Amino acid sequence: MKNKFIKKIFNIALVCVFAIQLVGCGNNNNKIDMTKLEKTMMAADTDMPTMLAVNSDSDNTKDLFAYLSDMDYSKVDKYFLDYAQEGTAEEVAVIRVKNSKDVDEAKKSLEKHIKDRIAFYKSYDPTQVDRANDAQIFVKDDYAVLIVSDNASEIKKAFEDSFK
Repeated sequence: MKNKFIKKIFNIALVCVFAIQLVGCGNNNNKIDMTKLEKTMMAADTDMPTMLAVNSDSDNTKDLFAYLSDMDYSKVDKYFLDYAQEGTAEEVAVIRVKNSKDVDEAKKSLEKHIKDRIAFYKSYDPTQVDRANDAQIFVKDDYAVLIVSDNASEIKKAFEDSFK
């Protein structure tokens, strides 16, 4: 009788352990390593010009983020921005928000950023306007993404493949 009781307790404990593992694995919000994501995305387009990069680990990160987005930085978990050293329109940016309810705000801030860049290029370098107009801006989970590249589809695929 005592062995039967111990087996029941053991089985209940085992079920609890499995349930905890399932919950722990099922709700990770797809948080991936942003440094690895950046490298993967940038490697997808071998025709990119020389790029400079800033990210959430940079010095003065809050001030640098303000160049990319007018979103309240306290809502941002991590971000990176790679931009063309020579001032051409190519940019790749990813913002991961702390709370998924803020991802649309992050997307809108990227849309505003690209509108500002288009206005800039109209007077500074009109040859870049078409490239900026073709920017891809989209969201996935807690991520808002901006891609300005002649090979944007390859960069987007690299982003999406990072979640598999």
